[in-house]
Amino acid sequence: MNTYMRCMIAAFFLSSSVYAQQGITLEKVYFHQGAAQNEKKLGVGTMLLYFSQKPRVESSVVTKNKRTLQVLFFPNVTVSKELESTLETLQERTKNQSYSIRSSVKASPTRKGLEIALMYPTQAVGVKYDHFQTMKLQKGVEIQLYNKKMVQAIKRVGKNIITTASVSPARVIVDCGHGGSDCGAVSHSLQEKNLTLAIGRDVAQQLRSQGVQVALSRDADIAVPLDIRTSAANSQNADLFVSIHANATTNPIAHGIETYFFDPSLFTHTGGDSSPINTFVQECNKTSRAEKSKKSNVLASCIHDTLLKTVRSTYMVKDRQIKLGEYQVLLGTQMPSVLVEVGFITHPQEARLLSLKPYQQKIASGIASGIMHYLKRA
Repeated sequence: MNTYMRCMIAAFFLSSSVYAQQGITLEKVYFHQGAAQNEKKLGVGTMLLYFSQKPRVESSVVTKNKRTLQVLFFPNVTVSKELESTLETLQERTKNQSYSIRSSVKASPTRKGLEIALMYPTQAVGVKYDHFQTMKLQKGVEIQLYNKKMVQAIKRVGKNIITTASVSPARVIVDCGHGGSDCGAVSHSLQEKNLTLAIGRDVAQQLRSQGVQVALSRDADIAVPLDIRTSAANSQNADLFVSIHANATTNPIAHGIETYFFDPSLFTHTGGDSSPINTFVQECNKTSRAEKSKKSNVLASCIHDTLLKTVRSTYMVKDRQIKLGEYQVLLGTQMPSVLVEVGFITHPQEARLLSLKPYQQKIASGIASGIMHYLKRA
């Protein structure tokens, strides 16, 4: 190959690389706040940023007066006004924490992109970041703030001290999907947000009557962001998180009940900060997520099987099985969690049933009984 051809090929790949870094957009951002740092939890908080393609990350760290400032810069990333507002709320959400997160969009000729600055106590908190890819081929970066004291304890005692549930009596978060301006699915005069609230309230009432502590993610027709729901559950150190939804599709004959839980295989880390301490934290994360997934699978089985049995005592309903799902409410919670799709409001007959209070109560009874079955065997 002559010199001219080599130069042409090099120029092509260089221009391709530059082009690849242009036009990267931030598509979604979530911050799942963890449990209080005095709890036996590794994760202090996790920020998930989804991009249109894999971004480059530049990291700088400065430590002074027992505080560390770590700045992560994503060159050539553009951010919509809506997501800028979302990023700004993180500063407000973390103002009373031992750490803070500030984000800014840089637009100068020499520095264009997204900057995220994390300030945290050097001895108590650490930060690691990793690229990830989901099963749906979404690409992003996970920024995790972790509990350094917990890491030190794990090194002394072992990973068996990592827990996903630790309170008594049992504490359950019932998540009523959607709400406020987010109606969810709408069909046959039904709005998903109203259905999930009605069923969620019934589930909570039945659990409370059996001595279980219950909190609803919403108890009114209000919009609650997904990461606020998970953060509230984590901060309350809940034992279980059960999210209630109604299904919808363009296929009018689809019907039945299905239940989802999250498995780590849906979320693959593809490289990042590979320092020894962060590599160790990543291994601890794998242990914690595997334990959570195992318990979530059992919880899903208990709820799904009991729900079907309860509803089928009076009505005919199709079993759409237990499935894996990468929903944020399952990904961001630190305790066993499931998402239950109670039926299709786009199916004429099932929508009619879902509109009936006795049927809603039957579903609530099945979910509550499934939760109690899990708690009794846990």
